[in-house]
Amino acid sequence: MLRSTSRNAETDIFTQLTQETWEAIQAIRRKWPGEIDWSEVRRTIEEAGREFSEIENLREQRRRSVEYKAALETAQRTLGSLKVKLLQLESLSPSGKDLDGLPDPDLKLHEARLDQLSAEYEKWSTPFGGRNNRNRERLENRLLSIWEEQLHGRLGSSLNKFDEPIGPLIRFLKLTLTAITGTRLGPHGIRSIIDKAKKRRRRGSSKERKPVARPLRRQGQKN
Repeated sequence: MLRSTSRNAETDIFTQLTQETWEAIQAIRRKWPGEIDWSEVRRTIEEAGREFSEIENLREQRRRSVEYKAALETAQRTLGSLKVKLLQLESLSPSGKDLDGLPDPDLKLHEARLDQLSAEYEKWSTPFGGRNNRNRERLENRLLSIWEEQLHGRLGSSLNKFDEPIGPLIRFLKLTLTAITGTRLGPHGIRSIIDKAKKRRRRGSSKERKPVARPLRRQGQKN
């Protein structure tokens, strides 16, 4: 069985392609078009994989920390109440200096830190809500770019006699996605990735085309 990835045992984060997987990628085609910098290809695939894996690890940490957001919001509310009480204490002080000498008498450092944590939480949780996984989509797009720009491949596939998607790109995505994500997609799942990429490009190209202005007809003018 093909070992698809090398991972950090403690965090289960993708680190690099195994030599076996790398050789399988190079063997996708007997003859590759153009000159290919294989060391750069491997570097960019592994870079994309590490970035994806690190973000997924952070997402998993957030999912496991169900109480994190509640604790953060409670801390912010409590800090707000504490600030009010401290201001009240200062105003009622005979000398008005009861809080002098404290490292952060207005709790500004605590407030700024909690705001930063809240922003980080939104950054890692909000973009990945629902079924859409932008991190996964970014990985797929990067692999497709590597295929086209560095490996000079075509964005497409074909069908065998059993109506199953086949072709070099199907094999490339299967090897790289399995290596990076640790899950295996079937040929139809991989074909859907390619089809979605094609649709996005068609939408993009249609937006670039500007409508041709047609001359206005004067009232009473015949065609």
